[in-house]
Amino acid sequence: SKACTPVLVLEPQARAMPSDEVEDIGGHLWRYKQKMHNMERVGAECEAMDMFHHEKLRQEQRDAAHAKRDEGNAAFKSGAMVEAVILYSEAIEFDCTVGNDDSFTAVLYSNRAAANLQLKHFNEAEHDAMRAVQRDKSAKNYLRYAKARAGLGKLSGAVECLVELLVHDADGSAPHELVRDELGRLRRRIAALPSKLAEEAEAEVAKTTADLLPSIRRRAARRIERGATKKALKDYHAVLLLSPHDEQAASAIEALGAKAMPAPALKCATFVLEGLPALQDSSDECQGW
Repeated sequence: SKACTPVLVLEPQARAMPSDEVEDIGGHLWRYKQKMHNMERVGAECEAMDMFHHEKLRQEQRDAAHAKRDEGNAAFKSGAMVEAVILYSEAIEFDCTVGNDDSFTAVLYSNRAAANLQLKHFNEAEHDAMRAVQRDKSAKNYLRYAKARAGLGKLSGAVECLVELLVHDADGSAPHELVRDELGRLRRRIAALPSKLAEEAEAEVAKTTADLLPSIRRRAARRIERGATKKALKDYHAVLLLSPHDEQAASAIEALGAKAMPAPALKCATFVLEGLPALQDSSDECQGW
């Protein structure tokens, strides 16, 4: 047999790196880190510049929206309703690019709703008033919403807007006289409907009132506990406005030492739960609230 020849395997030995090469690599690393640092700094500066220009553009759009709103207000006051609608629309377009101030956006939609009401464009007015109410549940917005719905013949829906107005009257600033006037007009229109339609509308109004009145009563009770007597009184008057024979509200008003609603107003306010006779006459005491 042939003898196996052993194979000698030699492992490579580590070579010491010359000092000049070590210094060169260190220089490369330092320059790389410096370059990355510069790139990060430039990137941060560019981002800051972009933010600056973006905020500047937003401010320009915001200023343009306010300017168009003011021009729309001037056109509205002068009676140029079509021009007012156009200007408010342009303001809304500018505002949409900013979109961070719901109260101002609500003003734009509410103002355009008011102009459309003057033009009897009730569909457009309803949509705008709805958008305004979604952002700001003020009495003005609810009244415009109610008028737009009334213009479309949605009488029970208009009454619902006014009931919700009273429900959301958190600061007690709701204009009860205007609400009475509008409710009275709506109830008279409901009374003039064919009997079946009138019954359906009255049923819807009664349901809405029954659903929402308890929240007004609870708010009044909380206000009494906190000592906010004047606001609680206004809440109980709101209950009587919608339900004139509510004994609990009447007792609360008497206990708080306040005078109840004047008799003519009570007579003319009997329209939610108590039928319609009081609203079917045109006597002097039911006018000019």
